[in-house]
Amino acid sequence: MPVCPTCGQPYILNTIFCEQCGTALQPLHQTEGFASAGTRASTGPAPAVVLEMLSGAHQFRLPTDALPAVIGRADAGQTSRPQVDLAPYGGLERGVSRQHARLLWRDGRLMIEDLASTNGTWVNDVRLAPNVPHPLRDGDILRLGTLRLRVQVRAGGTALEHHASERK
Repeated sequence: MPVCPTCGQPYILNTIFCEQCGTALQPLHQTEGFASAGTRASTGPAPAVVLEMLSGAHQFRLPTDALPAVIGRADAGQTSRPQVDLAPYGGLERGVSRQHARLLWRDGRLMIEDLASTNGTWVNDVRLAPNVPHPLRDGDILRLGTLRLRVQVRAGGTALEHHASERK
């Protein structure tokens, strides 16, 4: 069984990210016969980060090649808008800053950085220091002000999409 090059955690072939530390595992685990050493087999679209509101009503999908991406809330006086706009979902009332946090990809890992927001950024109930990137893992819970989102890492996605979940 292969192990993560960063933390040594064993993982199953075709796993995209290490469950322990969040390190990207592709193309480190090519299956024999699909690609020769040093080449990457085409495995479809790049992985994507999905931020799901805990209410389950909305998701924000960002392909990893679209990172860095700012999370915040737009307002009428702003000339630039965050890639993840939480204004329509109570962002102002829940304490989300206009430029609250940034998702980024650094050294093969998904990270979040609080952008000196007024009401803070939290990962799994731990407040982050401003302007210091913090690693994220699949399943982590983000809190921006009082608005909560679940982080999911999914295979696929080539463009930023925003859509409502189809829950019944």
